[in-house]
Amino acid sequence: MQPDLDRGDPQHLCDLAIAQYGAALPRLTQAHVAGDDASWRRELERILDGEAMLNVCARTLFEEVMTHLLAAGWKPGHETLLPVAASLFDWAGDRSRLLRFGAAGVLVDRAVAELALFNALGHPALARRRRVLERLREPARPGIDQLMQDMPWLDRMLERFPNMVALVVSPEAVDDWRAMAVRAPLEPARGHG
Repeated sequence: MQPDLDRGDPQHLCDLAIAQYGAALPRLTQAHVAGDDASWRRELERILDGEAMLNVCARTLFEEVMTHLLAAGWKPGHETLLPVAASLFDWAGDRSRLLRFGAAGVLVDRAVAELALFNALGHPALARRRRVLERLREPARPGIDQLMQDMPWLDRMLERFPNMVALVVSPEAVDDWRAMAVRAPLEPARGHG
């Protein structure tokens, strides 16, 4: 079915792109695709290369929607959407692009800057930080031993990259881990976590 491109209204064209994104989202957030930058990139490029996005105003509106979506807080897939959108919209290269979107743009701009720093801090530490963030997104809680190993890493990330962390993991999961860490000394030691 051909989308209704006859209407040149930028909002309508943006809505078409948002509908395409919404239709792709269930597939993109499946466990085997959720962290696959290439799949997310292909899908967003497909949308951005579509006829609806030839309209510069519609494309800007779509970029603003993506900014507000990220700024609204973590949802499954945002850990991949953030770096892919930052690259496709050139948010790191042209900071004014995000700043024109108000408070949401400022938040995402800070998260993009923190993401660049997060990725630049060396491979062994980067791999460990990524594993901690992955565990935070898992539905199963970590064992006490694993939690106690991960909490210092999480605390450092929250201190150094607060905006980025807020966009790529659930704040409820962070609160859960903190509550578990407070209770941990009160609980008898259990097997490996």
